[in-house]
Amino acid sequence: MFKPSLIFVLFSLIIGCRSQTIEDYRKDLQSDDVDKICNACYYIGEAKDKESVVSLLKDIYDERTSHHARYKGMSVYYCKAGALKKITGLNINIQQHQPPDSVIISKFINWAIEQKLIDSVERIKLSNL
Repeated sequence: MFKPSLIFVLFSLIIGCRSQTIEDYRKDLQSDDVDKICNACYYIGEAKDKESVVSLLKDIYDERTSHHARYKGMSVYYCKAGALKKITGLNINIQQHQPPDSVIISKFINWAIEQKLIDSVERIKLSNL
């Protein structure tokens, strides 16, 4: 017979191992935690989730860097720009250790406007503009 503590451990493992949904990653983009943002960017970029474009553009000039082993040295800008590059399919060269590039960001904004994902730049809090 199972002991209650064993059942609790098994239940905890099952709950703890649930995978995050794209909605969870979208929420993580709003986080103050750089590691969560970079992780969310990776999965959103892989999913090519166009619904996240506005959130990716929001505060894209953020230069804070991750110290997590997987994203070590990557800035929020680099992570967001990488995700946007995957989503847009634009042939843009993004350098990891470069500061945010307004020309690259403008290309992403123009693409989002062309795709009717945003009406104008005013809808997004880009910061540093």
